Amino acid sequence: EHGAGFRIELNPNNLGVAGIKQFWFMLEQLLVDNFPEFIHSAVVTRIDIAVDVTPIAPGSIWVEDNALRFTKYITGNRGELQTVYLGGRRNKKAFCIYNHDPDTNKPVSTDPLCTRIEARIKPKCSLLELRSIQNPFDSLRALNAVDPINLSNEPFKYKWLLDSIRQRGLPSALRLISRYETRQQYRSWLDDNLQPDWFDPDSIWLGYPDACESMSLPCSRNTFAQVVSRRRRRRNKAA
Repeated sequence: EHGAGFRIELNPNNLGVAGIKQFWFMLEQLLVDNFPEFIHSAVVTRIDIAVDVTPIAPGSIWVEDNALRFTKYITGNRGELQTVYLGGRRNKKAFCIYNHDPDTNKPVSTDPLCTRIEARIKPKCSLLELRSIQNPFDSLRALNAVDPINLSNEPFKYKWLLDSIRQRGLPSALRLISRYETRQQYRSWLDDNLQPDWFDPDSIWLGYPDACESMSLPCSRNTFAQVVSRRRRRRNKAA
């Protein structure tokens, strides 16, 4: 029927390589001759891409995207940071940073220490364009939330500074430090240590095309051509 459609939601990470191949095979059998047109015209409305950082808890890092003003923090019973939301539902791109168990692939509130930085993107693109989307992690700034310069014998003051940075943003929080020398020490250290070794957006994104290929996602024109060719061969055999 003209205008009719359907929505598909799937998690390639949970399905695995064999499961995702089986999914595409079943979908091709279901749509028959319409499968090539589906690959060509289907629209990707959302894709989640995540990177895990170990052994670090969410409260031990600071992550910011200047373009996303809405932020939300969820803490545990003892005030420990468990989840951070950057951006809201109306944003085309948002992030969720939370404590994650890599063994069960589920969020947790305690150990093991593994922070997942999850980009939630609404690309509104075709499957053929999915592989060429922009790196969503490029706009993030990250920092180890540990006081390495030990400016005082009262480490709780640094934790207060981190809370202020999360609430007000980095420039506004630094302006609250009245002592100029202390403010400059923190500013200098923060400038030198933004984007730590464990968070390199370019290195993270190098694995994205390979992930698309390993999951057999039909997100290249070569894959689309292969599907059309396969359908034509089957038609010829049937004839």
